[in-house]
Amino acid sequence: MNIKPLAVLAAVAALGVPATAVAAKPAEKPAKTEHSHKAKAPKPKNAVFKGAVVSFDATTVTVHVAKVNHWSKAFKDTDVVFDVSKLKKAVTVAAGDAVLVQAKITKDDVQPFVARKLNKLHAEDAPEAPGSED
Repeated sequence: MNIKPLAVLAAVAALGVPATAVAAKPAEKPAKTEHSHKAKAPKPKNAVFKGAVVSFDATTVTVHVAKVNHWSKAFKDTDVVFDVSKLKKAVTVAAGDAVLVQAKITKDDVQPFVARKLNKLHAEDAPEAPGSED
């Protein structure tokens, strides 16, 4: 005889579950709010240039670039001017010296680039001059 109240209770519970599930759904999603994002300045990349010194003075060095890394590939086989006045370690160069120069640059930077490092290369490390192939 206890089965009837249990069956009635189960039937009422079964009817109540779908009603709460339907009621929990929102009728319409709220509109997304637009955030104003400020454009960030491009992050400077370390560009590496290998080449021969074309000219130099107290604050600048002009290098004919023979080898580059990914960030400086647009400057291959061109003359690039570097500002060397902010170098921590002074390096004496002469015209024709093989050098490696590093500078932090972005796409929008204009020459002269501020050199981070300037190293003279040994003869075996120097990039080959164009037309010197055997």
